[in-house]
Amino acid sequence: MSGIVRAFSPHCGWVLGACLELGGCGGGGGGASTPAPAPAPPPPASEQALQLTSQNYADVANRLAGYPELGLMAAQLAKDWSEALVASHGASVTLPCDGGGTLSLQLVGKDSSGAPSPGDQVSATLNQCYVRVLDDVFDGTASVDLSAPATGAQWAGVWHFGSHFVTLGSIPIQVEGDVAFETRSDSLSYTVHAFSGVRSLVVSASSGTQVKLADTVTQLDVRKVVARDTAKIVSSWKLRLASEVLGGSVQVDTTVPLSGWFDQAPGVGRIEATGANGAVAALQASSNAEGFVASLGSATKPLGAEDFATGYLWWTAGITPPGPGNRGYLLKSDSPNSFALLQQPTATSIRQKAVLAWQFSRPLAQGSTPLTATFRRTALRGSGYDWSGYEIPADVNVQGAYVTVTPHTGLQPGVSYQLLWSNTMPTDSKGSAVLLDSPVLAVLDSISANAGTTGQLLYGKAASLTLDGRASRSADGSALASAQWRQVSGPALQLTNANTLTPMVALATGTNGSGVAELELEVRNAQGEFDRDRITINVVNDAQPFQLIALQAPGRQPVYRLVSGDALSTDYSRVFLLDSGQQVLDIYGQTSRLLAGQSVAWGLGQSQVVDGSHANASVTDPSLPAGCDARGATWTVSEWQAAPFVQGRTDVGRLAWDMNLNCPGLGVVKVAVRVNSAKPLDW
Repeated sequence: MSGIVRAFSPHCGWVLGACLELGGCGGGGGGASTPAPAPAPPPPASEQALQLTSQNYADVANRLAGYPELGLMAAQLAKDWSEALVASHGASVTLPCDGGGTLSLQLVGKDSSGAPSPGDQVSATLNQCYVRVLDDVFDGTASVDLSAPATGAQWAGVWHFGSHFVTLGSIPIQVEGDVAFETRSDSLSYTVHAFSGVRSLVVSASSGTQVKLADTVTQLDVRKVVARDTAKIVSSWKLRLASEVLGGSVQVDTTVPLSGWFDQAPGVGRIEATGANGAVAALQASSNAEGFVASLGSATKPLGAEDFATGYLWWTAGITPPGPGNRGYLLKSDSPNSFALLQQPTATSIRQKAVLAWQFSRPLAQGSTPLTATFRRTALRGSGYDWSGYEIPADVNVQGAYVTVTPHTGLQPGVSYQLLWSNTMPTDSKGSAVLLDSPVLAVLDSISANAGTTGQLLYGKAASLTLDGRASRSADGSALASAQWRQVSGPALQLTNANTLTPMVALATGTNGSGVAELELEVRNAQGEFDRDRITINVVNDAQPFQLIALQAPGRQPVYRLVSGDALSTDYSRVFLLDSGQQVLDIYGQTSRLLAGQSVAWGLGQSQVVDGSHANASVTDPSLPAGCDARGATWTVSEWQAAPFVQGRTDVGRLAWDMNLNCPGLGVVKVAVRVNSAKPLDW
């Protein structure tokens, strides 16, 4: 915009001297004669073909690039603002501007999709906002009416400048009108197309005498194509300008598009406008300095970067480094023709389904493709099932100046990986190896699966459980796109509503085994990123031998020590007959143990209060603190079956035994022992 601002500065006031001299038509001779028809008024001076002179050709050259740049940047900002509202899921957002000011975005007329879509409007309010890609400070409003893009395009619509959209430089400039746009991109190319909307694009300012002067773009068709593989940008356009400042109109049809590499001024291209007098004003890249040269015949005038709005040539859809002050593009001369790394992955914020990219300023040597790369895990996430492999292989693809690395499987959110290169490195055109670093990459924790409480009990053939994955989340707070449960191992279970966060699980028909079943929950967000978490369920089916010690403390999840099938051989449930006559019930399962003694034979329906000596009942388990006290508690035996004593001991065949413990810091802990018993637990 700097060239446009300069065009409205006071030194251009000479245009005010141009005026139209309107002459009257003399009549003569008698009232009876038929009066001659009045001549049609001449067109305004701004609509008449401009005479190109040595005094105005440089200003004409400025406009040959300034207004196409304005159209391209409006198109790009329309895309950027729409994507910002996509990221906010349609919620209004206020952002700081580079270099000061604020930008507020709002989605108007949104539908149930919760994000910008065809038929919606994006409303923007700029408050002294420095817009980097336009290199100017703006104040006012703009809006974008989104429409359905053509096949292959991502965004389309019409940008509307508000009635008070102005720059805040030394000479306030007002911008009005519309810019229609379309953007399309794939892995190797990006295209921005800006063209005339219903209203013409009007840029106006007031001269020193406060007379308002306007430039009106009555035809605009601008296209910029970024090719990552060839590291080139090509810009072309059609433009018709009616200028009150210049005092005439010019029209441009690009025959040789401006073209340049990512890291230098354009090497080819020439933009020409032919005046009413046949003179030709041209704009082309300077051969020995930064910027451009305007010419008229043999007369030339350099237009350096500080004189000329050239952002559309270098601004490359994120290829060049962003930030205040660098205008969104690189300023380099066309000599030397350097080879440089322009873009590499941001190590601290890669996505789970990342395709990592390295962009160079020149194509690499042909056939210099490293065979493979590997993502090696360096850190685990703090919670959740660790589902990713320690090393994930990746494919490496060299396409000219663009190198991409794609992992074979999705990276795990919240985990860090180091990228390791295998075999040879790519080379540049001189055969030198291109050194690519091996960064440690942190994957955004954009989604987290939580399958709920592990170790729950599914007890008995008719039992069922409702699983709970509602603690799963998307980091941005949006709703999950999908959820899916599956069984990984263990006795066969039946899942009902497995595609919800809260399915029901029961024994599958024909299941006769007991043991530990493992289930996995996978959740996905709208971007297709996913996470997985697993839980175990203790399955007790009384059709097969099992042994269970269960503990329930107030306010805590139950603890289950389950042994089933052949594993019973390593644990036991027995009664020992001591010389004193005590019959000691001894149940050991996994890490828990029950010892209870009485002077009479064990049998069905017994109920006994633990005596004050605490010598005849104790329960030990890692989940219990030291000092748990059974004194005063009552144990009950509601199911009992055992073989006769042999050599002072007998195995318990069936048992349902319950008692309470008083544990410091926990309160009353319920203890239940089941040996081949379908007796329900009382909690």
